Amino acid sequence: MTNGDQIQNRDVPDDCEDCPVSDCCCSVEYLSGPSMNVWICGSTTGLSNIDCGPVQTGSCYEIEGYILPFEVESQNPFGFYCMAKNSSFYIQNRNTSGSGTAIRITCQAGQIGAQSDDITLGPGNSAFYTVNGDCEIHECD
Repeated sequence: MTNGDQIQNRDVPDDCEDCPVSDCCCSVEYLSGPSMNVWICGSTTGLSNIDCGPVQTGSCYEIEGYILPFEVESQNPFGFYCMAKNSSFYIQNRNTSGSGTAIRITCQAGQIGAQSDDITLGPGNSAFYTVNGDCEIHECD
């Protein structure tokens, strides 16, 4: 967030049409493992009143805003969120025990041949990403 602008709370998007035209439509897709309680920080889809950040990690832009919580599992494999171009976010596995969950992250959701990253997040672990002007994601160095 810049110039002190606050993210407006909105519902969790159920597809890419719910994102503002200038934003990237991102998704977390469940691949395998236990269901995962997800927290996203840095999204323009702030849903809670839980502040997060500011966090600066490696090559990421500063990450802050409000937590977007949702769950991914085999019966509900996708969670969508909106991201501003040239920004950063982190994704956290809020589970407190068990094994890691394999997920696929993209900010080109709904596009053919979308660029994505497959990761396994253990309980309590986070991954940090930057989103470029083409909605490609790259893990922060």
